[in-house]
Amino acid sequence: MRSYARLLPTLLLVGIMMVGCLGMDSTTAPSDPPLRTLTLSKSGAGTGSIVATPAATAYAQGTTVSIAATADSGSAFTGWSGDGAGQANPCTIIMSTDRTVTAAFTASTGVGQFDGTYDGTWSGGQSDGSTLTGTFTWTVASGVIQGAFAPISGSTATMSGTASESGAISASIPAGTNGCSVNLTGQLATSSTGGITGATATGTYSLVASSTCNSASGTWSAIRR
Repeated sequence: MRSYARLLPTLLLVGIMMVGCLGMDSTTAPSDPPLRTLTLSKSGAGTGSIVATPAATAYAQGTTVSIAATADSGSAFTGWSGDGAGQANPCTIIMSTDRTVTAAFTASTGVGQFDGTYDGTWSGGQSDGSTLTGTFTWTVASGVIQGAFAPISGSTATMSGTASESGAISASIPAGTNGCSVNLTGQLATSSTGGITGATATGTYSLVASSTCNSASGTWSAIRR
């Protein structure tokens, strides 16, 4: 018993040294830094797109990301909010944490707010007293309207006209082989919805009476692509 008692301190010391050595030899692999998320959004009455480069749903911490905003026709980009606030377009952010960037778009003012392509239909009277319907496509660029609009049987004439800053249309079609000229009036979408896909336009047309054409009238409507 006495010999065991004399060995006990030595055994305890050896045990402590072994535990210490095990602790020194053990290693813990460092954990990877968390991925950071980027949230993109849009605000305002206008429309447009936002593109991040490089494109990803999550980024390694510290990644530099460039974000570009492009306004649709009839809209304008007005600036960034969130983590891109105060920067030019494109803006640059560093993904050191989760980020949120919002692009603001507004409907353009002036005649440019109505720019776009419009597809429509017309329905109304003819010089011979009949009633017909048809389709047309216009382009509007900086207040100038051009395209097909022939609400007369057998006519191949094209229309040209203008749109004011309020969207009021004034246009005409010269007399074709049938001798009928056409005057057209109407209203493109107002500035509150101008430049937005799906905006509507409506109006009327009239055949101008002449020695070869009886007066008649009809209506038209169109939707911006």
